[in-house]
Parts: sequence; C-alpha cells; structure tokens
Amino acid sequence: MADAMVRGGHFTATDWATALGVLLASADASGAPDNEDTYYLAVLDAVETLTVRHTPIAEADLTVRKDAWTKAYHDTPHGKPVVLYGAPKGIS
Repeated sequence: MADAMVRGGHFTATDWATALGVLLASADASGAPDNEDTYYLAVLDAVETLTVRHTPIAEADLTVRKDAWTKAYHDTPHGKPVVLYGAPKGIS
C-alpha cells in the first residue's frame, strides 16, 4: 500500500521511511515487543497518518470506512467473502 502511495505521488519514500521509523522507535521506547504485530500496527498507523496528511481524505473519513468494514466483517457468515455494500455517505 505504501509503495503504491509513493508511486502515485501522494507522499515520498522519505516521508514513508520517516513516519514508519518514528512509529517503530516509539513502539520500542514504550516496551512493545519486537514482533510482526508491532510492525504491522506501525505500518498501518504510518499509512493512515500520511494519507490524512497528504491526501484530501480526512481522519474522520478513515474512521467511518474502518467502522463500515468492521461491521461488514462481523455481519458476514464464516467462509463467505466480506463485502462492503454501499460506501458511507461522502466516501467512495
């Protein structure tokens, strides 16, 4: 995702490396374990932070979209594909 955002000109590779580095250093300083979960959460946070900072997508829009996907996930029977029906108003 970050690579696609960099290639799309939404933020630079330097922006990406800096944001991810800050978040990983913060996780380390707070005593988070050095594992895949910590790295994944730092990557997700960095992508979301840079998206809000460098695109017209607002943090509230991200929250609405994540909530919609979470609801769709919980409403989907086991073994069926998760489908988000209709984007929340104002979000495509």
